[in-house]
Amino acid sequence: MVDFEHDLDAALGERIRACEVFSARVWGSLANGVWTHTSGEVEEFGYRPAGRLVAWIRGEGDYLDWYCSWDTVGQCDPEVAAEMVKRGWTHSTWAL
Repeated sequence: MVDFEHDLDAALGERIRACEVFSARVWGSLANGVWTHTSGEVEEFGYRPAGRLVAWIRGEGDYLDWYCSWDTVGQCDPEVAAEMVKRGWTHSTWAL
């Protein structure tokens, strides 16, 4: 079983902890997004779970600190996508 949260932390945790703007870009890449692993595992994040994950990686605050922190929701930041694809994860957006 793969673990998206730990893969994200391993790939980008240092940058997430160091930079609030980058953390907001990660939130925007997670919220309303679907991540599919090469194994077939799928992870989906709404606004709150995306915020919880960013707060968990940063080791501070809660989902409200990141809720709507980036203006582009569901569109994956190219830098985030590039790092996650190295760990087998690809991004798509929820069909509304």
